[in-house]
Amino acid sequence: MTASLSKEDEDALINTCKEVETKLKKAGLRVYGDYRDNYRPGWKFNHWEMKGVPIRIEIGPNDKSRSQLTVVLRHTGAKSTIPIDKSETKLHEMLNQMHNDLYK
Repeated sequence: MTASLSKEDEDALINTCKEVETKLKKAGLRVYGDYRDNYRPGWKFNHWEMKGVPIRIEIGPNDKSRSQLTVVLRHTGAKSTIPIDKSETKLHEMLNQMHNDLYK
């Protein structure tokens, strides 16, 4: 989140993130939303990458307005966008592809 976001926009963005988090958990994915505001995004990205999280999901104001997620794969660093409404199936596919890339 940037300092230029109004409080209302920031709250709406956090609500969208929490909705996506709930949706993905219901789809059987392990998801953790990092809502800490005392760290910059780059610090948080590094923190979760060092923990070994295979896929990072980013949702910013532009992503929210386009109803999409930005997804970054840890093993290749590839960055892509996927529609929120297809996120469950796309993320399962990405995890399966990642498994195949690493172990086959």
